[in-house]
Amino acid sequence: MDNSYSQYARCLISLGCSLLFAFFFFYLLYYYQNSGYWFSWQNYPVNPTLVCEFLYEKGLFKQPNSTFSNVFFLFFGLMILLWNPLQSKSKNLITENPILSKFMGLLVLGLFLGSTFYHSSVLVIAAYCDMFGVYSVAFYVLYFQLTKFYLKLKTPNRLLLTNTEKIAFISIVVGSTLVFDYLFKDEALPVIIVFSAILVSFLIASYKTNFNFSKRYLTISVLFSFFGIFSFFTDHHVCYQESLIQGHSLWHFCCAACIYCVFLIFSTEELTISE
Repeated sequence: MDNSYSQYARCLISLGCSLLFAFFFFYLLYYYQNSGYWFSWQNYPVNPTLVCEFLYEKGLFKQPNSTFSNVFFLFFGLMILLWNPLQSKSKNLITENPILSKFMGLLVLGLFLGSTFYHSSVLVIAAYCDMFGVYSVAFYVLYFQLTKFYLKLKTPNRLLLTNTEKIAFISIVVGSTLVFDYLFKDEALPVIIVFSAILVSFLIASYKTNFNFSKRYLTISVLFSFFGIFSFFTDHHVCYQESLIQGHSLWHFCCAACIYCVFLIFSTEELTISE
């Protein structure tokens, strides 16, 4: 398949699914606006929320803006999932092991589902689903970078993982996610520690392993990360509950865009063959 056509089809499918989600979202938002749907979940405790947005107790979507903004995770998750390794001429972990891109795409889509469930219901069980998505993507990036060090020590010029190594990678990501999700569902410190470890490993792996990567994508990802974190924290202090623009919604957009930029770094970086 022609690469340009494949890229076009990938964008078209991702956009089409996002528009379909938008259509059903607004239809259900109107149809269930006073349904009190979540009152039937009385056996499930409500999770305390720090999001500024007004809580519509009677609607299907208790936090409509924060729910809808998850569409960006859907779009970029599909863009990653449908990525074709033939589109890249680079030699890297992603092109040599396409299952890693599929796995990352599924994790981002899982984040979309978990976050949508949480902001629709604001239930404790949904908060676990939401944080599972957050931790899973975070640990994926962390272990992806650590895998570069592992391969540099094992086989510096060979990036193809064995089936056992692929299973181990997926298992470690899922296992770490489950542990942190269970122990630290709503605590900020573990999240900060994990993301700090990602940042450190990202920078060290970028400069200490034999990979040439796009400084442009790195700069864009850092900018999205900065504005995302800024939106996340200012949401608690500059609060207009019924505003159409919510800080947490901007956090979703910046986070999704940052994740995709990180994927672009992974899928376009080039291994430098050492003598």
